[in-house]
Amino acid sequence: MAHIPAAERRRQIIEVAARVIGREGVAKATTRKIGAEAGANIGTLHYTFGSKEDLLEATFAYCWDVASEIVDESIEAAVGPADAARELLTRYVELAIADPDIIAAQFQLLNWALAEGRRDQALNLTQQLDVLVQEALQRAEWSDELTVTHERAGRIIVSMLDGILIRFGVTRSEEAIREDLATAIQFVEAALIGAGATP
Repeated sequence: MAHIPAAERRRQIIEVAARVIGREGVAKATTRKIGAEAGANIGTLHYTFGSKEDLLEATFAYCWDVASEIVDESIEAAVGPADAARELLTRYVELAIADPDIIAAQFQLLNWALAEGRRDQALNLTQQLDVLVQEALQRAEWSDELTVTHERAGRIIVSMLDGILIRFGVTRSEEAIREDLATAIQFVEAALIGAGATP
């Protein structure tokens, strides 16, 4: 069997952990299950992460990286704040359809952080995502004449996206999430353009 570099092996285990957590929740995502699915024995798993909590922390960070990559890709493809919002909503929904477990893992890990008394960690993640979206809107030539701040607009866009993703996590209906996406885009575009943003 070919040797897998430690960093690559670590990444593989984290990706598997996210999928197991997304499917089964944090409590049922045992290191034994994660190791079996990742093709790693318990010794390797504990050598790589030390404990289940260390693995959860790493998976939490991985889920954050996925979110930040989507925001970065959205702004690179966008022209103007309304377009940035449309790109963000569309790309996140496409990820949810292609990989619902990663979206479920994000919510599971956020709830885990809250349940474990890690409100600061959960708040930090939420605020960082808000800030990324706000920065995306700013970089997308946000107009000084807007009647709504980019901070408030960013929070509402993230909240709208969260609602769409939670509903999809329950229904797993691709048709419904695409309909919700189309409606959300209409609302956001109308709000931003009405507030002075270029389409």
